[in-house]
Amino acid sequence: TEIYTVRNSSAASDVYKRQLMHLVRNAVDHGIEPPDERARAGKPATGTITLSASQSGNRILVSVRDDGRGVDPAVIRRKAAETGLVTREQAAGMSDDEALEFICEHGFSTSERVDAVSGRGVGLDVVKNAIERLNGSVHVLSRRGQGSEFLITLPLTLAILTVIVVESAGEAYAIPIGDIRETIKVDSGLLEARGVVPAVSWQDEVVPVTRLEDVFPGSRPDGSGPEKPGRVPVVVVSVRDGRIGLAVDRIGGKHEVVLKPLETHYRSVKGLSGAALLGDGSVVLVVDVMEIWNQLKAASGRHPAGAGGLGKPGPSPVIPKRRES
Repeated sequence: TEIYTVRNSSAASDVYKRQLMHLVRNAVDHGIEPPDERARAGKPATGTITLSASQSGNRILVSVRDDGRGVDPAVIRRKAAETGLVTREQAAGMSDDEALEFICEHGFSTSERVDAVSGRGVGLDVVKNAIERLNGSVHVLSRRGQGSEFLITLPLTLAILTVIVVESAGEAYAIPIGDIRETIKVDSGLLEARGVVPAVSWQDEVVPVTRLEDVFPGSRPDGSGPEKPGRVPVVVVSVRDGRIGLAVDRIGGKHEVVLKPLETHYRSVKGLSGAALLGDGSVVLVVDVMEIWNQLKAASGRHPAGAGGLGKPGPSPVIPKRRES
């Protein structure tokens, strides 16, 4: 268990607490089924609601997850059309992920009743708007019959990070050590495959691999490249519902740094959470693992291979036999 000290105003903390309480009450009221219904579904009579938090770069991720009935995207599409939020044609064309986001829209509810448990009918749009006013975001995951998860992303006013510095295409980057699960080496031929998703087998999981230089493209200086030709270092990192591998040229040492905001011309670069000054005076860019995951997910139209949790399966990868370094 890792404990993080977050410096925020008392007013902001009060907002966080109120919205988390609303999500917990919503899970109790609309997520967890009655004992007899859970028994028919082969579940324990007692439902479980899990509240957890972790840090990713300059953000805190707070999750409220239940093992209840989940949300049926078909019901959301029907309700969205009935309430006039979208046309029936638009509703029919929505993906499941797009439909789930309507849960947090103003005027939308799948509930047919108003009660005192989940906010007297006050919709989840109140939660979303309150979090967004504090520069946060709310994302919904759900699978029918298995449960739902509301993931809140909150900004850190000040973050002191322990990072591992890596080199890719002649540039230095810092990866928060809290996101790293292991460093391994793979055959370079794995990353040259075309038309497939490169992946490795890691601890009985299929983990997709991407080159860090493909995430942050630039010109590779002469002489830069992996320390051992034919063997590429890969940093296995963890995100909220899976793992990915980041292929780099070199893996350096561990540093404790203060995360600083990006300069204006870097803010449009996706996949960076900030910059940090090392002890030797050099500046490194800090990798935003969650944003890289989101980019891979958007590029594939689904969760990349190796994703667990409530996401969809990814495309079929090519998995080589793992060889020790």
